[in-house]
Amino acid sequence: MTDTADIRFLLTIQQNGSLIAAARKLGLTASAVTQRLQQIEKKLGSRLVERTARKLTFTEEGTLLCLRGAEVIEQLDTLLEDLRIHH
Repeated sequence: MTDTADIRFLLTIQQNGSLIAAARKLGLTASAVTQRLQQIEKKLGSRLVERTARKLTFTEEGTLLCLRGAEVIEQLDTLLEDLRIHH
Protein backbone atom coordinates (compact mmCIF):
# COMPACT_ATOMS: atom_id res chain seq x y z
CA MET A 1 0.00 0.00 0.00
CA THR A 2 1.19 3.47 -0.80
CA ASP A 3 0.38 6.69 1.02
CA THR A 4 -0.58 10.20 -0.04
CA ALA A 5 3.04 11.37 0.07
CA ASP A 6 3.94 8.68 -2.47
CA ILE A 7 1.03 9.70 -4.70
CA ARG A 8 2.01 13.37 -4.49
CA PHE A 9 5.57 12.35 -5.34
CA LEU A 10 4.42 10.44 -8.45
CA LEU A 11 2.20 13.34 -9.51
CA THR A 12 5.20 15.67 -9.27
CA ILE A 13 7.14 13.38 -11.61
CA GLN A 14 4.21 13.23 -14.00
CA GLN A 15 3.62 16.99 -13.95
CA ASN A 16 7.30 17.79 -14.51
CA GLY A 17 7.86 15.23 -17.25
CA SER A 18 11.26 14.01 -16.13
CA LEU A 19 13.03 12.76 -13.05
CA ILE A 20 15.54 15.61 -13.22
CA ALA A 21 12.80 18.28 -13.42
CA ALA A 22 10.91 16.57 -10.59
CA ALA A 23 14.11 16.49 -8.54
CA ARG A 24 14.55 20.24 -9.03
CA LYS A 25 10.94 20.88 -8.03
CA LEU A 26 11.28 18.68 -4.93
CA GLY A 27 14.72 20.03 -3.97
CA LEU A 28 16.25 16.57 -4.26
CA THR A 29 18.94 14.96 -6.37
CA ALA A 30 17.90 12.96 -9.43
CA SER A 31 19.41 9.92 -7.70
CA ALA A 32 17.18 10.42 -4.65
CA VAL A 33 14.10 10.70 -6.87
CA THR A 34 15.06 7.52 -8.72
CA GLN A 35 15.63 5.65 -5.46
CA ARG A 36 12.29 6.75 -4.01
CA LEU A 37 10.49 5.80 -7.23
CA GLN A 38 12.11 2.36 -7.09
CA GLN A 39 11.02 1.97 -3.46
CA ILE A 40 7.42 2.81 -4.35
CA GLU A 41 7.49 0.38 -7.27
CA LYS A 42 8.91 -2.34 -5.03
CA LYS A 43 6.29 -1.65 -2.36
CA LEU A 44 3.50 -1.95 -4.95
CA GLY A 45 5.11 -4.82 -6.84
CA SER A 46 4.53 -2.98 -10.10
CA ARG A 47 6.60 -0.91 -12.48
CA LEU A 48 5.05 2.56 -12.63
CA VAL A 49 7.41 4.37 -14.98
CA GLU A 50 9.42 3.22 -17.98
CA ARG A 51 12.66 5.18 -18.10
CA THR A 52 15.11 5.58 -20.92
CA ALA A 53 17.90 8.09 -21.38
CA ARG A 54 15.61 10.39 -23.35
CA LYS A 55 12.09 9.51 -22.33
CA LEU A 56 9.94 8.93 -19.29
CA THR A 57 6.62 7.13 -19.82
CA PHE A 58 4.14 6.05 -17.19
CA THR A 59 3.01 2.44 -17.46
CA GLU A 60 -0.68 1.57 -17.44
CA GLU A 61 -0.42 0.98 -13.67
CA GLY A 62 1.45 4.24 -13.12
CA THR A 63 -1.09 6.18 -15.17
CA LEU A 64 -3.97 4.61 -13.24
CA LEU A 65 -2.32 5.37 -9.90
CA CYS A 66 -1.76 9.00 -10.89
CA LEU A 67 -5.27 9.42 -12.26
CA ARG A 68 -7.09 7.88 -9.31
CA GLY A 69 -4.51 9.14 -6.84
CA ALA A 70 -5.02 12.73 -7.99
CA GLU A 71 -8.75 12.33 -7.32
CA VAL A 72 -8.06 10.98 -3.82
CA ILE A 73 -5.61 13.78 -3.05
CA GLU A 74 -8.09 16.41 -4.25
CA GLN A 75 -10.86 14.91 -2.10
CA LEU A 76 -8.59 14.69 0.93
CA ASP A 77 -7.35 18.27 0.51
CA THR A 78 -10.96 19.48 0.17
CA LEU A 79 -12.01 17.55 3.28
CA LEU A 80 -9.13 18.96 5.31
CA GLU A 81 -9.89 22.50 4.11
CA ASP A 82 -13.58 22.05 5.02
CA LEU A 83 -12.56 20.90 8.50
CA ARG A 84 -10.33 23.96 8.94
CA ILE A 85 -13.15 26.30 7.88
CA HIS A 86 -15.59 24.76 10.35
CA HIS A 87 -13.17 24.74 13.22
